[in-house]
Amino acid sequence: MELVILKARVQLNRLVSASERRERVRETRAARAGVGGGARAGRKRSMAAAPAPASAAPWLNATLAYNATRPNTTFDTDYDLLNASSSDEHDNHWFCAKWSSAQQDLFQAANLCFALAFLAPKSFKQSILVLRALAAAGAVLMGMWAGAEFCAPDVLIWSLALLLVNSIHTVFLIIRFLPPALSLELTDLYLKLFKPLKVNKKHFQELTREARIVRLEPGEAYALEEVTPADERLSILLKGKMRVSCDETHLHYIQPYQFVDSPEWEANREQSDDVFQVTVVAEEVCTCICWPRMRLERVLRHRPALKVVLDCLIDVSLLEAIVAAPSSRH
Repeated sequence: MELVILKARVQLNRLVSASERRERVRETRAARAGVGGGARAGRKRSMAAAPAPASAAPWLNATLAYNATRPNTTFDTDYDLLNASSSDEHDNHWFCAKWSSAQQDLFQAANLCFALAFLAPKSFKQSILVLRALAAAGAVLMGMWAGAEFCAPDVLIWSLALLLVNSIHTVFLIIRFLPPALSLELTDLYLKLFKPLKVNKKHFQELTREARIVRLEPGEAYALEEVTPADERLSILLKGKMRVSCDETHLHYIQPYQFVDSPEWEANREQSDDVFQVTVVAEEVCTCICWPRMRLERVLRHRPALKVVLDCLIDVSLLEAIVAAPSSRH
């Protein structure tokens, strides 16, 4: 109510000031024209007419009389009181006295993405990728809201910076978590031997990274009896067929995805001067994956689970060789 009264007083002060200026102009013109008596009579009539509203509102009459003597000072004082009243009303609240309406859907969607990013469970390995991807999506939506709806350049710049940082992290994490690319031959080997034993592609790639691919033409020897050292390598046949013989007596064939020299590997756990007791020759074009002993042992020390898997595969290969050798003699 006080604020309304102050606004009315300010408005009345403006009207009084205007009427005073017009009255002074009339007096000046009357003095110049020499009609002093008429001017005095006019002033008396105007002064007699001015207090008419006093019967309706005594406080208003007093205010008008005071403002007539000091119009400019009264106007400034009332203006200051009006501003002080408004500021006091605002200072009485420690929070916003008036709330704006909810923002657009883009703003809500952006904050929803941020919330989901930080609420994503950390129980799975790709959780950091989910966090970065959702944060990047939230930054995109926030930038769209800041540039198209809110028109705030500082919010837009911060959103673009967050988008850049999280996008770079997202790309690197995608590359990191993608399954490694394998050649067709190594993919078949993985599917045949290692995947059934729950070896993931990342560990399999670590294993094959230390190996090299060896190709043999028909009739080319992989190992010669009493000549080739038996403790240098371990190989698996990927393609083709090999013949194993001893003293020119055929023992058995090595088929794809079988170990070529598993007996020699088992017999020479430690480095020694032993040599092959058999001759291994390619019957057709053959492709092998070959691990040097030192490199393979280094990988197996780093990955004990791979060592267990490889030992199981070697044992199975030994059993197959033992079963196949007598049948080939008959």
